[in-house]
Amino acid sequence: MKDVHVLQALLERTARRPLLALATDGRVLWASAAAVALWPHIRGRRPGRGTLLEAVTDLAGLALRARDDVPARSISLDVGVGAPWRAELSWMPVRRPFVIVEIDCPEPVKVPRDLALRHGLTAAETGVLDCLAAGLSNRQIGERLFISPATVRTHLYNMFRKLGVRSRVQAALLVRH
Repeated sequence: MKDVHVLQALLERTARRPLLALATDGRVLWASAAAVALWPHIRGRRPGRGTLLEAVTDLAGLALRARDDVPARSISLDVGVGAPWRAELSWMPVRRPFVIVEIDCPEPVKVPRDLALRHGLTAAETGVLDCLAAGLSNRQIGERLFISPATVRTHLYNMFRKLGVRSRVQAALLVRH
């Protein structure tokens, strides 16, 4: 019966923020679509202190020793883009315990639909422009959209031509105004 309540809690949380379920050793058991898109930024490129994996294993170790309810823990994730994101880790004491990670990251800037239509941007170009307006580098855009850096450059070239701009800053300003 307890597993049913855990499942309900998972479904409720998924609607609010990107969500991951991680095993006590840090393996990904499940991820929402939003979390999959963010995974390149949150997985922790360098081992050691301050990574998501370290926080998960620390919480799991504490919970396994305490054998009681363990309070949620909030950590800061340095993703290399703007201000650090927050992650809330919650212990799920079911038959095979795991940790729920809720990511609190800034919403990406969305290209106004009329701007994209007016300038004839494709869906791919609009996605790249969303990321550009959020301040992501070409490499980060490629990671988020699962495309190569060469494809990002091609979309940027076509997008700049269609928008009549010469720089990333000009393109971002069109989106924001």
